[in-house]
Amino acid sequence: MTNHKTPRLTLVDSPATEEPPKVEAASQPAIEQETKATPKATEVIADPVTDWESLISCRRVAITVEEVAGLLGLDRRTVYGAMDKGQIQAMKVGQKRLVNRLKFIAQWDPAA
Repeated sequence: MTNHKTPRLTLVDSPATEEPPKVEAASQPAIEQETKATPKATEVIADPVTDWESLISCRRVAITVEEVAGLLGLDRRTVYGAMDKGQIQAMKVGQKRLVNRLKFIAQWDPAA
């Protein structure tokens, strides 16, 4: 169970004006500190694979359907169909399908 602390607030002296006193947070809540390190769904975690050279040199374990489609010169719907028929091996992570990079290279590398 995570212990979430509420931040302590301290009043800071302000000049005798009509402005309300300034309030500073003594510490950030633990939940905010944890979520800052987590990438958002729209952030790019790795450079996209756009050609066979970048596919072979990258260190990623898996590639996306869009990257497979670009490498093979196919529409992504065609790639999904090939996955459904077992012509391209894929794994499903949540709602996303991913292709093992090394198996894909072994099966489809034009230089082999």
